Amino acid sequence: IPSNWSLSDDIRVEIDSHEKARLQSLLQSTSTGNFMQTIEVMSVFRIENKLLWQRYTHAIQSMSASFAHRHETAHPVTPMVQNHKTMIPALNEYSLWHGTTEEYAKLIGEYGFDERVSSLGGLYGAGLYFAENSNKSDQYAKPNQQKKQFMFYCRVLLGQCFYAERTYRRKRRAPVMQASGRAYDSIVIN
Repeated sequence: IPSNWSLSDDIRVEIDSHEKARLQSLLQSTSTGNFMQTIEVMSVFRIENKLLWQRYTHAIQSMSASFAHRHETAHPVTPMVQNHKTMIPALNEYSLWHGTTEEYAKLIGEYGFDERVSSLGGLYGAGLYFAENSNKSDQYAKPNQQKKQFMFYCRVLLGQCFYAERTYRRKRRAPVMQASGRAYDSIVIN
């Protein structure tokens, strides 16, 4: 469990004003254009869900073991992800944005991201979509009746990345690597 967790029984823990200001700045600095400059962060919650954290750390261990078994290393993302923290460079783990609705924000906080329920209609197939630019994720953060939008700033394992040069509609998994015969871990669109 991360050392900065509060260890309360609530999985949604409100963050202090310093962290809120940091995320406001990050929201603006990771935007292309000026649109996000007018957005005000109203509140920030950290999801402290122990079960989801255990699943995520298991995914890290599993990806590390898979790379070690195949004598692979994840090639660095190019162009390099700017303005976002890199946690585990060897696995291409970054903090990235995800925009969603209020309804799905509650479900994600409780049960985590679930690619099994993702739409096949996405430009790059069924999957979980994250963005380096906050304004890209903002496009998917549909306002509720009070005009509030919901976004996550998430730790994301990209692993071995496939660089898409076209769309991949109606696909359930990333293309296969020719060298190893296994599917890429993620699809990156530049």
